[in-house]
Amino acid sequence: SSVEHVFSQGRHLLHFTRNRLSPSSTRAFLCLGSWLRCDLLAPEDLTNIMKSLNKRKREDKSVRY
Repeated sequence: SSVEHVFSQGRHLLHFTRNRLSPSSTRAFLCLGSWLRCDLLAPEDLTNIMKSLNKRKREDKSVRY
């Protein structure tokens, strides 16, 4: 069933080293993985988004101090 499939994916995601992820982070990782597998999101687009977010975060820190 689809519920069993989601739990199976979660088991692979939640390796013992990642057991401290918040519920929202877990949900985000599951969604991103599903979108990548279904070709709804290209890996290079995700990389560009993350780079943009990191750049914005660095700029925000430099403005505050």
